[in-house]
Amino acid sequence: MAYDIIVVGSCNIDLTNYVERVPDPGETIKAKSFETSFGGKGANQAVMAKLIGGRTILVGKVGNDFFGTSYKKHLNEISLNSEAIEVCEDSPTGTATIIVDDQGIFYNNIRSKLYHNQSRSQ
Repeated sequence: MAYDIIVVGSCNIDLTNYVERVPDPGETIKAKSFETSFGGKGANQAVMAKLIGGRTILVGKVGNDFFGTSYKKHLNEISLNSEAIEVCEDSPTGTATIIVDDQGIFYNNIRSKLYHNQSRSQ
């Protein structure tokens, strides 16, 4: 099959915690809710390209684990070609820990960087 769009990028699982506020260092707080979703910049772009009608293939990697198996199954369910997704035996599927507080401030992988200007609706 010929493709209009070839996307090379990440396939991550987003682990999103909704909290009243971001905890202080060493503090434990209870999340109001938690959800997992399929993410990764490359995968997100490939899904959107497919949804607007592009003949799209995604080139990326997942681990040989529960998240990787779930990810490939998800891509197949939405009819996004995943034949170029490599399953890595020695690395887990990527994850992104995301915290969203009551003000809608979005923190992605909070230990490494903060995104203060993104709201839940963005």
